[in-house]
Amino acid sequence: MKIITNEKVYVQRNDISTLLHFSNTLPNEVVNEVFSDVFICTLNNRHEFMEFSNPNTIEYFKKLDYILDYDEVKDLSVEDLNKLYLSVDKEISNLLIEFENLSTEEQEKKYAYYVNIINLKNYKLSSINDYTLYKKGKLKIKMPAATKMSISKEEKTKKRIRSIFNKERWTHRKNR
Repeated sequence: MKIITNEKVYVQRNDISTLLHFSNTLPNEVVNEVFSDVFICTLNNRHEFMEFSNPNTIEYFKKLDYILDYDEVKDLSVEDLNKLYLSVDKEISNLLIEFENLSTEEQEKKYAYYVNIINLKNYKLSSINDYTLYKKGKLKIKMPAATKMSISKEEKTKKRIRSIFNKERWTHRKNR
């Protein structure tokens, strides 16, 4: 997921890792900023955000549509996120049909292109799934402090109810 502000862009480590894996060309600014420090992406830190401030890097990330944009999903309900997931899944199906309808010669020429695009769309599905889990409170993602994250009143209420029930369970178990 990427979070774009006026002067910075925050991108999760797993997005950077995917970018390094699937992108044919990376602008020098991106390479320099990513590797200005040691870059490690593990299961434990894959949802952490990296901060970028170079204007060219910010513009580069703005254009990448396979990285989930926080501003586009922050106000979506879980149901809307599921619809978005199905929409991207349909795009993948359409690409597969489009590829199958190409001549054998064209398939050979465009094979790498289609594989890359489909892999990136599958990655976007994974990101939508992660954000849906975050929205449901089943995945913890520490949002960048510099961003002003607004949690809806409904989300605050759900979190408050969960915390009350967790406290009651803990108190009940403790008193046994």
